[in-house]
Amino acid sequence: MYPRLRAGPMTSRALLASGLLLASIAALAAPAAAHTHVCVHGASATDAGEGGSCGPENDLHFVVGWSHEPAFVGLVNGLDLAVKDPKSNDDAISNVTDLEAAFEFGGKVFLVELRPNDEMGEGWYTGDIQPTRPGVYAVHVSGSVDGHAVDFRQELEEATTTSDIAFPEPAPDPGAMEQRIADLEAKVTSLTSQVNALKANSGSNRSGVTPVPDNKGLPGFEAPLAVLGAAGVALLAARRQRGGA
Repeated sequence: MYPRLRAGPMTSRALLASGLLLASIAALAAPAAAHTHVCVHGASATDAGEGGSCGPENDLHFVVGWSHEPAFVGLVNGLDLAVKDPKSNDDAISNVTDLEAAFEFGGKVFLVELRPNDEMGEGWYTGDIQPTRPGVYAVHVSGSVDGHAVDFRQELEEATTTSDIAFPEPAPDPGAMEQRIADLEAKVTSLTSQVNALKANSGSNRSGVTPVPDNKGLPGFEAPLAVLGAAGVALLAARRQRGGA
């Protein structure tokens, strides 16, 4: 039999060392979001950069960024938004009921449903989004806070694909998949037109002449129908793959 090892009580120094180790691991594991600071003064907004500050001459101090960085395509992310008062040592402002935030990308707009972000603290708000295309997204913040009009647009860190971290198989590229689906839809449309034309021609031909078989032995418009069916199956598979990605 193996001897039993009995653990003795941990000393205060050992407990302290363990606590510091766990805290260090947690700090390394936590995502470091690169938030941008925006200073609003009257009708103008100034980008103060990451870790920037807004002087008391400004009316409002906004902090904007992704909830999780880096932002990956296809993964649920969110908006981090904070509103502070630079005139009161950047105290948090909680009354933002008249404030809206919307993501912009490629001419399209996605309105975020803002809600308090208790994990970040008072004055912080968040809203969910799942980026589906790589590139630079922008956030348009508008409305009013404490009587101050707000209207600015801030670009966020570029969203990238998961190709560098995908394992064991690479994730499908959304852009390439959309193009594949568009090509299949165009092919299905073309084949449908050909089949309809063949049907119309067959209906008007009453001469009793047998259609010439194609090189696969399928008479008349059965060959285009077979190709159309195969294209439809491929299109359905591509759409399912997009939905499961």
